[in-house]
Amino acid sequence: GGIKSEILTDVSEGDKVILLEQMENWSKVKTADGMIGYVENKKIDDIEIEVHYRPSFMNNLIHNYRLQRWFVQESEKQFSHEVEFPDGAGRICVPTYAFNRIYQMAHICNHVIHEGIGLRQMMDYYFVLKQGFSEEERQTDGKLLRRLGLYDVAAAVMYVLKEILLMEESMLLVPADERSGKFFMNEIMQSGNFGQYDKRVRHNVSQLSQNIQRLKRDFRLMWYFPSECLWEPIFRVYHFFWRLLNSLALRVEGAASRGRKNVKK
Repeated sequence: GGIKSEILTDVSEGDKVILLEQMENWSKVKTADGMIGYVENKKIDDIEIEVHYRPSFMNNLIHNYRLQRWFVQESEKQFSHEVEFPDGAGRICVPTYAFNRIYQMAHICNHVIHEGIGLRQMMDYYFVLKQGFSEEERQTDGKLLRRLGLYDVAAAVMYVLKEILLMEESMLLVPADERSGKFFMNEIMQSGNFGQYDKRVRHNVSQLSQNIQRLKRDFRLMWYFPSECLWEPIFRVYHFFWRLLNSLALRVEGAASRGRKNVKK
């Protein structure tokens, strides 16, 4: 049907929908239970979205440089890898399993270093590995994980997958490490996803308190994942000035754009 078709279901505030097509006044969406219909744009204009301008990052500036280069090298392959939604709802680009074996490990590393890790990330990675890979891919991925500074985290993740989720030894990407794996599992149990249940962390505090807590976290994790923890203060300084310079550049570009429009008028 179209915009004037009979209303089959209502979408309430807070409901999650998939945007399939956006027109001048209406948008075609798909609800969580599979219903496809149209919603007025004015009802979805105020939706806040989070834009990731790069898939992930590392505190270690050397590893981060290598990771960003790898993302660029992989970009064409990932943006051309499409899958089709059920019921002819459209097509969308999704990462390949080969890409996710590395990217999701970087994402897991980011969670455990900066916020907190939950079992859901372990389950996600479990199903990525369950898609299978060749022995050659295992060797290649292992070398890449070392080059990107992710090998220690990967070894800890493999322990959790093997001991908690009972993944077969043959499906592990790198050998499991018991020492870091037990620590990793303890972090999962104490913090949960995004550290929501971590009683060691005080929430809704000042920026100074947040930074002090971050340094305490780095000291706790440093004995298992030293590279990311030791580089954190340096990365924070670098990132502050990176954001400052890019913010100024955007303001200058915006002012220049408005100036060009005024000249045309």
